[in-house]
Amino acid sequence: MIVRMRLFFITAAFTGLFGCDDPAKTVDACGDGFIDPAEECDGSNLQGQTCESLGHYNLNGTLGCTATCEYDRADCGGRCGDGVIEGERGEQCEGGNLGGATCESQGFSGGSLTCDSACHLDTSTCESRCGDGVVTAPHEDCEGDDLAGGTCQTQGFYTGTLRCGADCRYDTGDCNESCGDGVIQGLHGEVCDGTLLDGESCEGLGYYGGELLCAADCRSLDETPCQAVGRCGDGLIQGDHGETCDGPELGGPDCVSLGYDRGALSCADDCSFDESACILEYTQLVPGGYHTCALRSDGSVWCWGANNMGQLGDGTTTRRLTPRAVGTLTSGVVALAAGEVHTCALSTDGSVSCWGQNIYGQLGDGTTTDRHVPTPVGALTSGVAAVAAGQYFTCAIKTNGSLWCWGRNFYGQLGDGTTEDRSVPTAVSGLGSGVMAAAGGGLHACALKTDGSLWCWGENFHGQVGDGTTVDRLVPTAVSGLDTGVTKLSAGYEFACALKTDGTV
Repeated sequence: MIVRMRLFFITAAFTGLFGCDDPAKTVDACGDGFIDPAEECDGSNLQGQTCESLGHYNLNGTLGCTATCEYDRADCGGRCGDGVIEGERGEQCEGGNLGGATCESQGFSGGSLTCDSACHLDTSTCESRCGDGVVTAPHEDCEGDDLAGGTCQTQGFYTGTLRCGADCRYDTGDCNESCGDGVIQGLHGEVCDGTLLDGESCEGLGYYGGELLCAADCRSLDETPCQAVGRCGDGLIQGDHGETCDGPELGGPDCVSLGYDRGALSCADDCSFDESACILEYTQLVPGGYHTCALRSDGSVWCWGANNMGQLGDGTTTRRLTPRAVGTLTSGVVALAAGEVHTCALSTDGSVSCWGQNIYGQLGDGTTTDRHVPTPVGALTSGVAAVAAGQYFTCAIKTNGSLWCWGRNFYGQLGDGTTEDRSVPTAVSGLGSGVMAAAGGGLHACALKTDGSLWCWGENFHGQVGDGTTVDRLVPTAVSGLDTGVTKLSAGYEFACALKTDGTV
């Protein structure tokens, strides 16, 4: 058994050493589908290349592979480097083929012309000869006295003599005055030069900011940075700079939204609203001594003019040149009356409020303190049908037809039979009912009764009471000849008028 095992191992070892004597071999074969060294392609394997990637002009051509595993470019068309100058493709040369071109044909006086890798002529080694009497552009500007049409002006200067330098380039040493020399040459049309702007700025041109620049030709200002900031007139509402409008752009508001009744809102040259064509509709207009008040259709009160005693009712003593809203009377007013320097209003609830001078108690609030805003007449919080005002006094007709007056009474203009000033409403003697209208003059007053009779009282120096005398009257006195048929009345400073049913005055 031991002998047999030894024989097996010997046989196996001998077989392993001498049983296979042919080594493995590698064979390069075109057509096996694999790219071997020295092969560009193999069958359909083009290594991802196309006509375009190989630099051919026919980008839509089909690249193939030959039987010898080289690219088949027959359908790709020409390319730079194929030895054929294709001018229609922008080629000027091909390798050593310069198409007959020379340095001289390219405007040089000598040198060696070559072809670059893009098939364009390379003139970098061409030479020009300064001093040969021939201006060779673009490498020479001039030759001796031949300036090729050049002047100081063509070189950006305004005056001087242009010369030709030893290098055949222009010598501008004797040229003078140019854009960019740091001097504003006004005689040559410059308005600026570099940072010199002749005192101009974006703000000076009406812009809100920005850095004004000088144009490249020094003949105009570059407002581009100014325009980026903006100005009135650019069509954009610059609210940060106080604009409410700009040209036709009003930003939405109109006359009605600004508190007017109708009209056309526009934009003024300073980009603020022009409200001159906006219209307020008034139902009553009452003039005072140096001020005027008006009642609008919406029941609001507006006043303007002198305001030294607060007679405009806006809380100030500032004169107003245009109508100013009486802040606390924005609605609900049905009638107004104005004295010399005070004003009163009747509201829909039958109450009366007054403001302005109060030295004689003409505001009816129980004091003699001037008021700059409407102040209620304490005794007349309801039940009033009409109001009237004289110079320094006021009267009110109650709904029961009685007449009440207050304020100055030096001439008996309050009609209470005395000459004592009153700071609260006081009943007019004999007129406890039947009064339908009243009017206040300078120092006198009149009342129209429902029976068509007219009654007056107060100062009568000029006969303004109408009783045929010039005697002052402290109580209502019948006007002669007007005991019936009167429909309306009015009173001036020292006179009175009445309208009769027959139309006579």
